[in-house]
Formats: sequence, C-alpha cells, structure tokens
Amino acid sequence: MERDQNLKLVPALAAELPKLVSPQVWEVKLRRGVKFHNGEDFTSESVKFSLERAKDSKMRASSNFRPIDRVEIVDPYTVRVHTSKPWPIFAVMMNAPQTAMYPPKAYAGKESAEISKNPIGTGPYKFVRWSKDEEIVLEANPSFWRGAPKIIAHVGLGSRMQPAAVPDCKTVMQLAHRASKACARSAGST
Repeated sequence: MERDQNLKLVPALAAELPKLVSPQVWEVKLRRGVKFHNGEDFTSESVKFSLERAKDSKMRASSNFRPIDRVEIVDPYTVRVHTSKPWPIFAVMMNAPQTAMYPPKAYAGKESAEISKNPIGTGPYKFVRWSKDEEIVLEANPSFWRGAPKIIAHVGLGSRMQPAAVPDCKTVMQLAHRASKACARSAGST
C-alpha cells in the first residue's frame, strides 16, 4: 500500500485494496510479475515472511502488529491475514515502514542489522554500496514493475554533499573525477 498525491491509500505491490472477507480476515491480492532486486519473485511467501517478521516481538514497533494472528497463503498471489480481533486499520497499517516486503529466501534467518546493511527491495533503485559518512550508491532497477527509471544511478558523496541524480554513465564518471580532485585539493595535493 502507498498513498497517492491526495494521500488516499492505493495499491502498490497489492493488485487491489485489501478486502475484508470476515470480521477478522483480510484478503490481499498481489501484483504479478514483481521481482526483488536479487531476482527472487515477489509472492505470497514474501508477504507471509514480511508480516510475520513485523509482528515478531524482537522487532521495533512490533506491538503495532499484535492484532495479526497468522498469515495464510491461499495461492502464490493471494494471502489472507487473520487477526485476533477486528482490525479496521489493517489497510492503513500495511503502509507503515515496518511492513516493507522482504525476499524470504535471501533474508531467512538473518538479523535486522545484516538486512539493513544489505537491503533488497522491489523499488526503482537497487542498493550497490554504502560507506558510513562517505557515500551511498544506488543503480537503476531495469526490472522495476512500474518501468525502468530514467536516472540510472544515484550517488551521494561525503557527509556534506547532497545526493546527485545521475542520468548516465558519463556523468557518473565526471562526478567521480570531480570528487577525486576535490579530495586531492583538501589533502593538500593537486
């Protein structure tokens, strides 16, 4: 779930808004053809893994997801979320950061710290690398379900510099060259 420009909840990885099929069961139909950055398919297994992780007591804000009793896989692209009591804000909660979808094969048995340092998602940009206080590098995900992004890389250099939208490889090289020259000047050499 996500919000549109009018702040209305709209489906994203879900193919349609969740449907309340009984007072304590929400059915969610998933968008087909979505892949994680590592190539793993986004399916009902991903939703089950991610929601069970969100309600795990070791996770931050897990109490927000306490109403989730269990996640039932109906088919590869349909899940039913069973709640312990009626939960009218289910759809709103599916927009919370804690309900980010994770690739179950890649993240099974991994701790949050490891996941945070090696993020795998379904979005328009793939994580390449991160150096604390130095840089974060992302590259375009040509398989993004909404279409490949027009900007091929996103680079942030140094703790004082703002991330730069980079439209092509030539620009990436120019930025890298300028950054290395700036580093050399600040170190006292030219």
